[in-house]
Amino acid sequence: MNRSEKGLTLLEVVLSVAILSIVSLTFINLFGSSFAVSVQSGRTSRATALAQGKMEVLLANSFEELAQMGSELNIGVNSCPMMAGSSVPVFIKDYDELAYYYNIHSHEMKFDGYTVKGLRLEVAILQREERELVRITTFVPGEL
Repeated sequence: MNRSEKGLTLLEVVLSVAILSIVSLTFINLFGSSFAVSVQSGRTSRATALAQGKMEVLLANSFEELAQMGSELNIGVNSCPMMAGSSVPVFIKDYDELAYYYNIHSHEMKFDGYTVKGLRLEVAILQREERELVRITTFVPGEL
């Protein structure tokens, strides 16, 4: 082969393809894992919005209604096997893979040396395999 001829040898082509393949596979794996993280992030955001909505529905009730709902849960009516005193997980319409349950318990909190009595409300969003995605908790002051 004459040195004045321009072109690539077979060895140069094979090495170039090998290096390009290794770099490409690295980027493909990177994009695959970032896609999975993005999907999980979207699922968590949707679950958070649903939990906030369910909490707002609970907070629309009066303190007495919440206390009544809590007493029904705590004596075993609609009791959830995953957590004593919880409602049964309910699957959310239009969100086949998500379910929610809520908790209402009497609770005391201390603020600057004062004891405040009230109710602790929890709303949790679960995936179908009962893995908890989001839990929101709030306190409603009042006397039982």
